[in-house]
Amino acid sequence: MLAGNLRNRGFTLIELVVALTVAALVVGVAHSLIVALGDGAAGLTEAAVNADSESNRERFLKGVVKRLNAGSLEATFDGTPDRARFKSWCNTPNGWLESCEVELTMAMVRSRSRFEVKVELQGQSQEFLLASDFEAGVLRYLSDARLGGRWMTVWGESVTAPLAIGVVIDGDTTVLRVGDRG
Repeated sequence: MLAGNLRNRGFTLIELVVALTVAALVVGVAHSLIVALGDGAAGLTEAAVNADSESNRERFLKGVVKRLNAGSLEATFDGTPDRARFKSWCNTPNGWLESCEVELTMAMVRSRSRFEVKVELQGQSQEFLLASDFEAGVLRYLSDARLGGRWMTVWGESVTAPLAIGVVIDGDTTVLRVGDRG
């Protein structure tokens, strides 16, 4: 009878293997879930960084266009469907505004057959990509805001500036308001 009690208290080899297999499956599934959560968090972080970066570039461009220096003989505005050049007041790394020449270009990237929008600040030797990898883009210039607006495809070199610049990318338009109007 003592031998029968000893056999009932222990585990068989099959029970031990089954228990270890179940434990291994639980650990494997838990590891997969943790890795998936980590990848999801990394993807969300990357998406948030990209959205912030895009928002900051657009905010920067809106600020530069809003502070456009028009009305003086040395500060002219010149715009075509693929390029706008003007003088503005740009933020410096030290926190103040400094006169700078701005060139906004819409160009085809031949190696990828896609468009990109670049902003170049010649007074500060800076250039950055505003948008890239889209199929069609053009610049437009608002001359009259009445009755839905009158948009021009070309703005000849002039001391006057348009009311706004329209950046049209794949049918979506971002309107960049030019300066404060009295």
